[in-house]
Amino acid sequence: MGLLIRPIEPVFFRWYGEYSPNFSGPMNKGISEPLPLVSTVLGAIYRKYVGIKTLTPQNEIQEFEKTFVDVWGPVIYVKGVYAKRETQKGEFIMVHDFPGKLLLLEKREDRVVLARDEDGNPIKIEPAEINRIGIGRDLGRGSSKEHMLYSSKLEDLNATVIRNFKEVETWGIYLEMPISFDGVIEIGGEGRVAKVSEVSLSLNKGGGKSVLVSPALIPLTDNVRITSLDDVLKLKVDDVEVKDILMSGKLGVIGTGFSMSVGARRPMYPAILPGAILKVNAKRKLGELSKLGWGSLLQFDEGE
Repeated sequence: MGLLIRPIEPVFFRWYGEYSPNFSGPMNKGISEPLPLVSTVLGAIYRKYVGIKTLTPQNEIQEFEKTFVDVWGPVIYVKGVYAKRETQKGEFIMVHDFPGKLLLLEKREDRVVLARDEDGNPIKIEPAEINRIGIGRDLGRGSSKEHMLYSSKLEDLNATVIRNFKEVETWGIYLEMPISFDGVIEIGGEGRVAKVSEVSLSLNKGGGKSVLVSPALIPLTDNVRITSLDDVLKLKVDDVEVKDILMSGKLGVIGTGFSMSVGARRPMYPAILPGAILKVNAKRKLGELSKLGWGSLLQFDEGE
């Protein structure tokens, strides 16, 4: 059981960078990734499903786990024909390949396989983008704010699907979770509107490798000091060192969202970033906060 979230306008999912001259100079810039952090999706659904509660940092995670129980995702699901390879209508999965790209996989009867082009290379899709420029406004005075010129790069997922697929029957951002919800949510920066519907898909059917769908959060202990990449590779995820499971991919630092009830950012973690290929084929998730979808894995085979 899961939810299919279909944005009806360009979306803004910010993973890194700030609207600050410290990062961007006189013009501030916000850059979107093609898929949201799982915390972004859960926060948007929670506000509609439960409402905004006054929570404390101590009980906020427990409240989310009680509400959502077990989450997996997100990926983009498409049922249609891949336009650049004439085939019958099929089911396709686009996984976030950080930064800024989507890795294409195909769902077959008994497995998920990596989609490849004519030269045998994995197919990576560049999302359609929209660039916008704006001026900060002082709503109280009805005037513009000084030094508040900014630009945003938004992702147009609808255009991305239309550009790469034909005869599309359905598509959307898919997450598994055992709750019923059918309606409209506001998601991501600037509260972009999306339609949510219930679906039932079966994606994890086994395979020789796994691709990371959402960031795998690496726990830290008080006595750990990180000064180099080697230090990160020696950190453990579920009692296994990162270097022993990471076949290819990127490492970084990820914030786990913004708490609307507390009015503050949630903790940050070192993380394996989505799109990483891991030597893990017996798990659906790994790392910290996995009940809430962090560290979700999609098992796959290499394909032809």
